[in-house]
Amino acid sequence: MRAFIKKYILGRDINSGVIASIDLLISTVSTAISLICISLILPNIGMTLKSGILITSAAIVATLIAMAIMKTYRIIIRHSTLFDIWKFAVAVFIKEILTALAIVAILPRVELLSFVVLDLLATFTALVCIRITMIKVYDVLKHSIVSYSKRTSIFIYGTSDKSTALKIRLANSPHYNVLGFIQHEAYAANSRLLGVNVFSFGNRSKEEIKLLFDKFEVTAILFPNYDSLKME
Repeated sequence: MRAFIKKYILGRDINSGVIASIDLLISTVSTAISLICISLILPNIGMTLKSGILITSAAIVATLIAMAIMKTYRIIIRHSTLFDIWKFAVAVFIKEILTALAIVAILPRVELLSFVVLDLLATFTALVCIRITMIKVYDVLKHSIVSYSKRTSIFIYGTSDKSTALKIRLANSPHYNVLGFIQHEAYAANSRLLGVNVFSFGNRSKEEIKLLFDKFEVTAILFPNYDSLKME
């Protein structure tokens, strides 16, 4: 899972088409919510299903034009900063102007201002909150992956009380990442202990043991005490 996140999320930029689709969806939902709220607050404006669809369609077109002008879809998530928010503000402002021009004939002018203000606040807030959330999630994932990669991946020898105690002690270690237990005996092989696998090298060839270590990127075996090392 960490390898997938590192390669496909942290290691490359999200396709601009995906970003544009997310922004368009957020903008459309915000417009729909604004229309519903205006209809509930001002029931006498004569809002119908047809006019709601027309306004939403106009808002979609306006959003596409605004995104094309401001190129908000080109803002790279892993390089985003709060300074980039001004582009969203301008894009939303452009959207509202174009939407207002398109729906003057659909809603009475006196009610148009209420809708535009509400839609502007809803769209801007939603876009900024989603983008900030994406930035924060990226930072958390990046910190987690970097912290994980800096630790040495190891196996602990044996399944004795001392071995399990060592695993518990290293659970939050900043230096070691315990990926499993390994022992000569095969009786506990293919089982799990304290959330990790138990492996046996007694019935494996040198090539199979090397493949096992390469698969988990393990670089060392940690022995719980000197006696177990001497016995092995």
